[in-house]
Amino acid sequence: MSYPYASPHAHHVRRQADAAYIYLVPDIEPGRSVRNVVAESPTGSMKVLDFDLDDIRLGVEVLDASSVIDASFLASTERLDQES
Repeated sequence: MSYPYASPHAHHVRRQADAAYIYLVPDIEPGRSVRNVVAESPTGSMKVLDFDLDDIRLGVEVLDASSVIDASFLASTERLDQES
């Protein structure tokens, strides 16, 4: 199966929570995510994969992000916890 948006296009980070969300589709409308799969790596890092009704992967939330995602990548993301 091929995915039209195979490359992540937007990334949001909550640094206080040390979590990152990587979108795999252009937009996730409210209610589109109907199934979540929690995966734990051997190092204990948790990921939550979001799927729609057609079983298309919408995005991935990475917990303990600073331990598994390159720091320069995290620095380039949009921060959701940034004060305006």
